[in-house]
Amino acid sequence: MSKKKRTQINSAYDILEQVEKIKGKIENVSYNEFKKDDDIQTIIEHKLMIIAEALTNIDLDNLLLVNNDRIYWRLIKDMRNKMVHEYWGIDIKTVYEIAKEEMEELEGYIRNLISNLKE
Repeated sequence: MSKKKRTQINSAYDILEQVEKIKGKIENVSYNEFKKDDDIQTIIEHKLMIIAEALTNIDLDNLLLVNNDRIYWRLIKDMRNKMVHEYWGIDIKTVYEIAKEEMEELEGYIRNLISNLKE
């Protein structure tokens, strides 16, 4: 089975799709509901990992054009690594806050990135 490499714009659209799905899943969910629901936690964590993995297919120079903060992009990738390699140490409240409060900002950056990549 051959593995097809995703283009940067494909990866940007992958991120955008996951952001929209997270927003739809978490929109009407309180933290108390979230912490009691293993299924939604798993869904959100998986989508956050997809976002971070897709970011690895986008050149840092392109990411810095839409948000010139290396630490911002590094934290997203680090979060994925923690979820995969140190899953026992995941702070569920942090996952909830990221899903609830950070998706709008990330969506804006990714929409700008897509516009830049189309030019």
